[in-house]
Amino acid sequence: MNLNTRKGIYGVLSVLTPIIGTVCGVLGGVLFSVANMYEPSRDEILHWKEYEPMYTNAVHFVSEADAKAFIGKYGIWLIVLALVFVAAVVGLCILTGHFGEKKDGVKLNSFDRVWTELQIVLFALAACVAVYCAVPIYKIVPATKMFSFYEPFIPNDYVFDPMPNSSMLVLAVAAMLACVELALVLLISMVKKIKAREFLRTALLGKAEMRLVTGVRNVWDKTTLPDDDNGHASKQLRLKYIVVPIGMILLAMTWVGAIVDLIIIFAIVPSKIRKYLDIRRGVAAVKDGDLAYRIATETNQRNGGPASDLDKLADDINQITTATDAAVQNELKNQRMKTDLISNVSHDLKTPLTSMISYLDILKKEGLDSPRAQEYLDIVNEKTQKLKTLTEDLFEAAKASSGNIPCEITTIDLADMLEQELAEMCDLLNEKGLELIKTVRASKTEVRADGRLLSRVIENLLANVSKYALEKSRVYIDLTDTGDDRVRLDIKNISRDQLNISPEELMERFTRGDDSRNTEGSGLGLAIAKDLTHLMGGAFDITIDGDMFKASVLL
Repeated sequence: MNLNTRKGIYGVLSVLTPIIGTVCGVLGGVLFSVANMYEPSRDEILHWKEYEPMYTNAVHFVSEADAKAFIGKYGIWLIVLALVFVAAVVGLCILTGHFGEKKDGVKLNSFDRVWTELQIVLFALAACVAVYCAVPIYKIVPATKMFSFYEPFIPNDYVFDPMPNSSMLVLAVAAMLACVELALVLLISMVKKIKAREFLRTALLGKAEMRLVTGVRNVWDKTTLPDDDNGHASKQLRLKYIVVPIGMILLAMTWVGAIVDLIIIFAIVPSKIRKYLDIRRGVAAVKDGDLAYRIATETNQRNGGPASDLDKLADDINQITTATDAAVQNELKNQRMKTDLISNVSHDLKTPLTSMISYLDILKKEGLDSPRAQEYLDIVNEKTQKLKTLTEDLFEAAKASSGNIPCEITTIDLADMLEQELAEMCDLLNEKGLELIKTVRASKTEVRADGRLLSRVIENLLANVSKYALEKSRVYIDLTDTGDDRVRLDIKNISRDQLNISPEELMERFTRGDDSRNTEGSGLGLAIAKDLTHLMGGAFDITIDGDMFKASVLL
């Protein structure tokens, strides 16, 4: 059905519907009047006797059979017209609001935005008045002589004195038509509101109700705790702070309930206020920078948790303060380490460069024919190699830390890999007079790792031993299984220098076991080993016990 067809049908129904409704009302009044002619009530009989000259022929409709035939004939018409009226009203309700573009939806005019409550009242009033307008018709019809509907109503028979019956009938029909029309307009307007989903929004009380419902929903939703998986704590919170206060308000409607409410208030509120003030003081202290401040909390003796919701809040604030303090301390540590890093890198780069520049200047002055020229060139070459090694370690540390290194995990025999690395490093270790004591306690030594990366990890650990272990001491290498399908490699040695540093700091980049930084290391070996181990899905840890240093690799 196109738009013009819908508009045409809507216009026809808008005109015919109130007319059909009015005809139904008039016909209904007539039929009701005729039906009561032969079954008058006691009050009506007394009323007719009082005005007997006027109603002499009112109770005589020629015959009772003619009256019943009249009712049957026009009763069918009344039913048909009533069905047509209902269908027309339904059609108007269906068609209304759909004469614009679909994307625009149902549009409301100024009349549609009148308060919904007012429209409902006016609709009910118009419908009642329309029905009541049938009363004059019901009263006038019996007063006609011999009930001849084909003759004009006799003007001299005044049922509603001083107005003639014909005038009263015209006014009643006109009023009924106007009321039916007004009721239809109001009904169509409310239907448009429903279709536009504005029925409650345009209501005076509806706006307040929607705000009330929204407020209650927001309060209800906000009493849902984020860390409450099963909803038990949220239910308790709602019970205590929503349901219980409502119950106390209802209880206060009686004098006994008011006394009970006062007792409960004076027993509970002071402790809640004290706890609230403690929390305020704690938050103020933390805000002012006192991260060591902790709010006092009470513990539930049954489950060991906080005694109340405010205690839970205070405990959460304490945990936040603890975490913030740890983050601040970690940030201070990082800042200090960054400063040390810049200082160490500058020192490690500057030292060989300074030596190289100095010896090159000497060579320029003395020339290559100098008897010590070869010695100078060897020193420059040594410093160049050291600078190269430092640069390579620096790039490797950066790549290992970022994880930007290809890693192909395969099954590798850790015992065989260890033997291979020991064979390659034996000369360097023997120069220091180190005695290697290797023990294999693992039943299976296969691990999942990248061969190239694992080789570098073991190489770095053995190189660390050669640089910092006490000369002519023992080095213990243990290979064990942890019982959970993992293998651990432990390398222990006695440090040459005093280890007055924590394991965490020792694993940071450019950190060495000797404060003088006179060794040939770059301080990146342990950091690289840790990052490469993590890249292979393993764990790396070091332990310091006095001068005993132990590095552990778990794969």
